[in-house]
Amino acid sequence: LATCSLDQWEALSVAKSGSDDLHVIFPTANVEHDFSLATVFNELLVRPQKDQENAGIEISQPTGGHPVLRLRGNDTNPAGGRGLIAFESQSQAWANIYASTYDDHLHVNVENDKDLVVSAANLELDNAACTITRDSREVFTELTSLQSQIDGLGGGGGSLGPTEVVSATDEDAELRIRTTGADTASGMAADCSATLIEISIDVPGATGGNA
Repeated sequence: LATCSLDQWEALSVAKSGSDDLHVIFPTANVEHDFSLATVFNELLVRPQKDQENAGIEISQPTGGHPVLRLRGNDTNPAGGRGLIAFESQSQAWANIYASTYDDHLHVNVENDKDLVVSAANLELDNAACTITRDSREVFTELTSLQSQIDGLGGGGGSLGPTEVVSATDEDAELRIRTTGADTASGMAADCSATLIEISIDVPGATGGNA
């Protein structure tokens, strides 16, 4: 019976005055008992019936639970892995996502000098200890350092003190003072109605300076 085809089941049912409808022979309520729900393939190749139409695999699970695509690999290193999804054209590779056994990380690789684009309302790092690193430079550490330098101007008030020095070597040194609603009491000989007051100072050895 284990090797009996569906056609043979239909013929057997009809021979015993039963139905030839498989839904009647095998009621949906008994599917788990009548059939093995797992199918084993070595390779699943999907091709569209028409070249201009989509082809693929769809998992529909409308009432509960998760539709799951599970990649179960191994811990072998080298020549092993825990799963890889490759994105290719008919002639070359373009990107891939894989879980590595070399460093135990999840890798997202974009090839051919193209970008990784994330489109979302927000990009949230759920782990408060998560970092973003380029080579050996960590982004949040750099931002904190820059903010500390900015806060340190003028003793932490965010402004220059009375003895601040702007200096440069073999290049133009420039000090720009931006004002909003300037007060003539500041003692600066300038058009105080302007939104930008620019002072250019000659530096010995520099070119293109203004006196």
